[in-house]
Amino acid sequence: FPVTIFLLNWKNGENDPFTYFNKCLQNKLYTLGKRSEILELNENFENNFLKNLKEGIDFVITWQGIASNLLNKKTGRNLWDEVKVPLFCLHGDHPCHKLQNHTAISDYIHHIYLAPSFCRYANQFIPRAKSAKFIILPNIFPTVSDSDRHFSGDYFIFPKNHDDTQEMIRFWEEKYPHLLLHIVTGK
Repeated sequence: FPVTIFLLNWKNGENDPFTYFNKCLQNKLYTLGKRSEILELNENFENNFLKNLKEGIDFVITWQGIASNLLNKKTGRNLWDEVKVPLFCLHGDHPCHKLQNHTAISDYIHHIYLAPSFCRYANQFIPRAKSAKFIILPNIFPTVSDSDRHFSGDYFIFPKNHDDTQEMIRFWEEKYPHLLLHIVTGK
């Protein structure tokens, strides 16, 4: 039987990066001989998911932990525990962004970080049933992008931490005067 992989897609994200990510991942899986399908997180998700679940789902991949915290409305349990389907969450962001998408008190949810310091942070500060993993993934994006270059929204984006937060504060304590440290950290 072929492995059935589903890629969760959420088009309502700021500037919708997930549609492009999923198309690239789907193409990469295809070149590796694996068939995958994109499953939209929209008003038809429940019906589409249940239909595919009956036909068989080996595992699901999502970006940034989206849909990892879905609950069964009737039982209050996490969806992935209920259906016993592994959900692999690929994270490029630091775990402090959208914390609810990084928590995993489930044996079926696997958080995979693309930066080792993000993984260390997640394992140290976020409750989970299984430890988060760090992995270097192959580049799935073509060198020339056909993605939409138009961006919109009223959002101020802070630079992301590429180091563990505690390591960064220790460095600041050693390097900067106490008054400046107090302004930045409140210490």
